Amino acid sequence: MWQIVNRKIRNYIVFIIFSFLYALPVIGYAQLQFNIDGNEESTYRTILEKSGKVIWQAERSVIKRVEDGKEIVVVSESGHGKYNNSPEDMHWIVKSRILSSQDPVVLETTRTAFSSNNKELWRKNKIFDYSKKRLIAEHFDNGRLIKRKSIPFPEGKVFISEILSLILRGYNFETQEPCSFYIFSWDGKVFKMKARRIDKEIVHVPAGKFECYKIEIFPDFGIVNYLSNHIFPKTYLWFTVKAPHYWVKYEGLESGLTSSYVTMEITEFNGKKE
Repeated sequence: MWQIVNRKIRNYIVFIIFSFLYALPVIGYAQLQFNIDGNEESTYRTILEKSGKVIWQAERSVIKRVEDGKEIVVVSESGHGKYNNSPEDMHWIVKSRILSSQDPVVLETTRTAFSSNNKELWRKNKIFDYSKKRLIAEHFDNGRLIKRKSIPFPEGKVFISEILSLILRGYNFETQEPCSFYIFSWDGKVFKMKARRIDKEIVHVPAGKFECYKIEIFPDFGIVNYLSNHIFPKTYLWFTVKAPHYWVKYEGLESGLTSSYVTMEITEFNGKKE
């Protein structure tokens, strides 16, 4: 009972803080050097911390192609299992598009969920309309639009969590200077975040053993950043020390403030064990 009450209090505090800080610009943004050399394929699994069980697995591909004379990076994910405490196994497909340049520009992402008999359950879109400077979130249920939210671009870089493990490969790992950005969520909200390198360590995952940089991601509350240590569970990502700094492991919330704490780890890369 107290856990439920504490969770409600925490979420209320978070809402108040983010509502106040949303209008403030991102300060000290360190440019990320986004660089994808070629096509990639990988698989990873997600483990629930409290039980140690694998709850879902996914395959991911990264493909570069030319659209209307522009080089686009398409990130596709196909997953299956019990995602975000779903009562039964489901299958989903996520597709994101990024304009390939040194400074990453996210164009859009779509997540579509299917039942075990391959019936579409819902679809969610996140659209970056740069011409109108609007961020758009859409939610379709059984093919019908049930919610649409449009908000103005904040002042600073805006990314999405689905491809953050790809974008952060462009972080300057030789420095501990944090980089700042916003995350645009499926429910049409933006959250001010920071990422910083905190360590270098050997990581063991099913794909092999890797020397990695350890990155911490945390909400940017400005002068009240100390609050994040008491309100939010820790979020970490590990990237190989060897360029191009492939993502290897993640520890943090599965999909939002009320979701479970999980570990995600690479099981295969480019179709073979590393």
